Amino acid sequence: MNSLKRAIQNLILDKSVTLSSLLVMVLTFFSIAIFSVFAFYSHYAIKYLEQSPQIFLYFTDNATEKYILEVKEKLAKSDKIASVNYTSKDNALESYIDANKENPLLLESISANIFPASLDIKATDIEYFDEIVLSIKGLEDVESVDFQKVVVDRLKEISTKSRIVGLSLISLLLTMSFLNTLLTIGMTIRSQKKEIEIMKLVGATDWFVIKPYLLQGILYAFLSSFVVGVLLFVTLPFILPQIKAFFTGVPLPQVVDALKSIGVNIGQISASTEQIIILLGLTFIIFLIGIVISIIGSLTAVAKYLRV
Repeated sequence: MNSLKRAIQNLILDKSVTLSSLLVMVLTFFSIAIFSVFAFYSHYAIKYLEQSPQIFLYFTDNATEKYILEVKEKLAKSDKIASVNYTSKDNALESYIDANKENPLLLESISANIFPASLDIKATDIEYFDEIVLSIKGLEDVESVDFQKVVVDRLKEISTKSRIVGLSLISLLLTMSFLNTLLTIGMTIRSQKKEIEIMKLVGATDWFVIKPYLLQGILYAFLSSFVVGVLLFVTLPFILPQIKAFFTGVPLPQVVDALKSIGVNIGQISASTEQIIILLGLTFIIFLIGIVISIIGSLTAVAKYLRV
């Protein structure tokens, strides 16, 4: 109890340092929270886009439907292929007619015989595209294999760069928070150096001396995460729809689906309930991150400055 009291006194004694430290941590954690939401949806958007480019395998007229379906079944068994859809000559004709129904001139003298049967293949990961293309090019009665290589290569580049940028930004923000804790606790220790020397001379243990500064770091984490929670409560109803609107056209995961994946089934929920769950989850995660960083920062500060 005395250690907690001393930790609170440390916060109160130098209000300017406390406020500036809390401001840095609040801005850092709030940025991490908002960016994490954006990064979470970006991850699913990128995965969706990675699977969107399709490989079209066109067969010659010599290929029978039985043979094509056997190829389809064989490809579907691969763990590198997400789905395989068969389009017959008649289906291809129907699609063509539907796409050009406003232009009757393009439909004159059209028959199913001019359209090749095909398989529409989607990979489980964009990295498998080249391997899949090479494997199916060697099949019998294959007329051509078509896929947008430029689009696939561009998506690979975007996917890699976005992950690097995301990890770099989060690492930078966490480092800033760690250094802030390190400097703040270090300043407190240096200002109380004489008092610490006296405590050590009268037989105080290292843990007795360290504990208040450790609790001080934890208090910083608690207060900053509480403020971040309040800010998220105010801003999340406005920010979350904007983030989702940015990914319009991409099937984004729902909170209920994420909870089901960990064995929690809450049924259907409203948009406001979803926002509350996201808010509570983000606040809890930020608090845990803050606790870990504060403890590491406090212990590092103690090890660096508490040499009396």
